[in-house]
Amino acid sequence: MNTELWSFKMSKIFSIKNLKCGIASADLLPTKVNCGFTLAEGATHVNLPPTKVKCGFTLAEVLITLGIIGVVAAITIPTLIHTYYEKQTVSRLLETTSILSQAIKTAEEEYGELGSWGTPSFTPEYGELVFNNLKPFMKVANICGIVDDKEQCFANRYALLHNKGYTGYNRVKQKYKFTLLNGSAVCVQGVDSNNNLQINVDVNGVSKPNIMGKDLFLFTYDAEKRSLLPMGHPDSMYPYDTYCVAKDGTGYGCAYYVLKFKDMKYLK
Repeated sequence: MNTELWSFKMSKIFSIKNLKCGIASADLLPTKVNCGFTLAEGATHVNLPPTKVKCGFTLAEVLITLGIIGVVAAITIPTLIHTYYEKQTVSRLLETTSILSQAIKTAEEEYGELGSWGTPSFTPEYGELVFNNLKPFMKVANICGIVDDKEQCFANRYALLHNKGYTGYNRVKQKYKFTLLNGSAVCVQGVDSNNNLQINVDVNGVSKPNIMGKDLFLFTYDAEKRSLLPMGHPDSMYPYDTYCVAKDGTGYGCAYYVLKFKDMKYLK
């Protein structure tokens, strides 16, 4: 079929408008063009000349698209993971603090003030006595005792917030260790000379990162105030504005920061 005859037939069947490939005329020539067009009102079908119309994407286009998706994923996924981890840590620490506070309060109502439980001392034996009095008022998942050789409660190695690590944490004698059903690991260190109970919490147990101020937090139960205080409060020995700084802080004071501000922006 020659071009003129084909153009004539096409004009009888339909008129073409809005040809979307940069061609202004309605006269189509047999050619290899990847394009589309819109049928005029009332047209029902199209008689096209013999031609090779290619639909789909080239390999280069597919590779470019996949590359863009990969770059976007590499940028956004770490941020999403960090945000999820931060929210989970804050939530777990709030929950564990509430569990311990309520357990101590109820135990004191049952057995008297903490300072009257046996002979207060900074020993593992006293830590065990404290745990036994608290146990009925908590949901305990696992009891690791004084030495956690199998690392079922606490990891063997922890780092400080500024990455100066120390080892042997779970073998320190003055700690009695257990885990709660919510996944937090707790150790009771006994009491100091003021009858203040020392408590450490790892919100995800032996799981990483095992870093002070990221998943490991310190608490003191103030016998005089009868209150569980997070380390880092203004009157503590480790105020948060000095000991909860990612660049050069130890992380000792981060429990107060997390509970007060409900975030972990000091890591950014």
